[in-house]
Amino acid sequence: MFDEENEGVEINIEDEAEKKLNDQDNNSRGAFQEPSGDEEKNVASDNSDEHDNLQEKYLRLQAEFLNYKRRMENEQKAFADSIRAEFAQKLLPVIDDFDRMVEHIDDDENREHVIEGIKLIHRKLSEVLKEQGLERIQSVGEKFDPNLHEAVNVASHDHLEDGDVIEEWRKGYKFRDRLLRPAQVTVNKKDE
Repeated sequence: MFDEENEGVEINIEDEAEKKLNDQDNNSRGAFQEPSGDEEKNVASDNSDEHDNLQEKYLRLQAEFLNYKRRMENEQKAFADSIRAEFAQKLLPVIDDFDRMVEHIDDDENREHVIEGIKLIHRKLSEVLKEQGLERIQSVGEKFDPNLHEAVNVASHDHLEDGDVIEEWRKGYKFRDRLLRPAQVTVNKKDE
């Protein structure tokens, strides 16, 4: 390009651009140099220190976690022991009644009182267990439910429906909504 003032002076744009690129290349090469021996030792030392710090943090976290785990296990055990102790305390009056009854069981004249005492203790024990969430499964007269009943015998009565529970061999129990033991029952099966 020519200018009136700079007549006769020609500027080559391509040469200028190439020169700038060469200058940038030289500058970038100068910025990245091979590290000297001292610099390598510093980098290795920094990496080693960082590794040691991370290792120490890891070990500390691991120890804290193990302590937390032990503490939680101890707290759960203490809580479970507390619940058991509270339950045992509720059974103490029943045990006291049994003790009084056993003292008088050999007296012939107290037979009727002993029988009444056994019935009373049974009722009291059932109430304590019911308060804790134990529930007896109703069986006789109900329809057979494989989730609640275990059929141990089959009988045939024409006046009853198929699948009716006729007899209970062993009582079944639930604790809240969880089945503890199914009731063992005799189930009606009509002859065909």
